[in-house]
Amino acid sequence: MPADVKNKFAFGFDEEDRLCFIREHTDLEGCCNDTFVDAADPQWVWRDQHRRPDEPGTIMQRVYEDGVLVAIATKSRFGHTVKHYGWRDGRIGTITLVPDMGAVQNYVISYQGGLVHKVSLVREGAKPYVVYRSAPPKLKVLLSALEARLVTVVPQILAAATFSAPAFCLVLSYSEESREEMALPALSLGLESDREHWRASGASASDLWNPAGFSTHGQESLELDDAELDELAVEIALGLRTPKNYKAVKKTYLAVAKTLAGLDWSAVLDTTDDFKVLAVSVDMADLKANFRAILGG
Repeated sequence: MPADVKNKFAFGFDEEDRLCFIREHTDLEGCCNDTFVDAADPQWVWRDQHRRPDEPGTIMQRVYEDGVLVAIATKSRFGHTVKHYGWRDGRIGTITLVPDMGAVQNYVISYQGGLVHKVSLVREGAKPYVVYRSAPPKLKVLLSALEARLVTVVPQILAAATFSAPAFCLVLSYSEESREEMALPALSLGLESDREHWRASGASASDLWNPAGFSTHGQESLELDDAELDELAVEIALGLRTPKNYKAVKKTYLAVAKTLAGLDWSAVLDTTDDFKVLAVSVDMADLKANFRAILGG
C-alpha cells in the first residue's frame, strides 16, 4: 500500500477470485467511497460514499446482452437514472443518460489512435458540445496500445485462415522505407511446403526466414484488417520523426513476437513441432539480432 493513498483504489476478491469490493480513497484522510459487487450475480452493485455514511448508498443494476454491458440503472436518494451504452466496432460509441427528472442527454464518443479522443454532448436542435478532448497521444502510449491489440488480433486472424500445410513460422515484417510502412507490420506464414522448397533450392540459411519467399506472403487472409489497428497506425506514423522513434516501434514488434511465441497455438493453427515466431525488417538486416532478442541464444 503506498504512503499516499488519496485518489487510489483497492480491490477485494472472494475465494473464487471474483471481484466483490472496490475502495476509492478520497482527498480527505481516512475517508473512502466503497463499492460492493454481488460476485454471484455481478449485475448488482451498491456504493457508499464517505460524505453521508449514515444514509443509504447508491444501488446500481448493470444489464448485459451476450456478455456486453448495455445499460446501468442507478437508484439513490437523488432519484433514478438509466445509462444506455451503444457499441460500435467493439467499443462504446454512444452513451444516453435518461434521468427520472430532466432532459435526456446523449453523448457521442470518438476515438483517435485506438484511444478515446473526444466526448461530445449532443442535444436536439443544437450544435454538439465537447465535454472532453484528450491531449495528443504520446508515441509510447500508442505503441503500448498497438502491442496489446496485435497480441489479440493476430491469433484471431490466423484462426480464421486455412492453409494446406502446417506452418513452421510466423513472421511480422516491417519496413523503414516510409513512416506508414513502419507503423504496422505485415503477417506471413512460413509453411512446411515452403521449407521443403527452400531445402531443394540450396538457398542460404537466412532465406528460409524471408517472408517475401513464402507462398502466403501478401495473401488477403493474413491482412491486419482491424479498425483499431488502422487508427493506431495513422497516429504512430505521424509520430515517427527520429531514428529513436523507429527503434521504439521495432522494440514493440519484438515484444509482440516474443509474446506470440509463448502462446499455445495448437487450437489456432496447424504447426510443426519447431514452430517459431519472428519479427524482422523486410531487408532481413536484423534477422540474427532479432532471433536472439525473441528466441534467445
